[in-house]
Amino acid sequence: MAKDWACTCSPKFPETICVVCVGGLLHYSPKTVYKKAEAGELPSVPTSRRHRIFRREAIVYWLRSQETGQLA
Repeated sequence: MAKDWACTCSPKFPETICVVCVGGLLHYSPKTVYKKAEAGELPSVPTSRRHRIFRREAIVYWLRSQETGQLA
């Protein structure tokens, strides 16, 4: 059975973005976002073995670096 993913972004922490929103921004499934984050391909902070926090600023920075092909 497939997992139902729902946005968990919190207005209390506007500097973070949930896995569903990261996936929507990058056109990846949440599962792919987690796999890429675990592999170090996407910036994230692990909070436990199965959970990660994504900082909005880091994702935008990563996306911009992909456009130019280098880290700015």
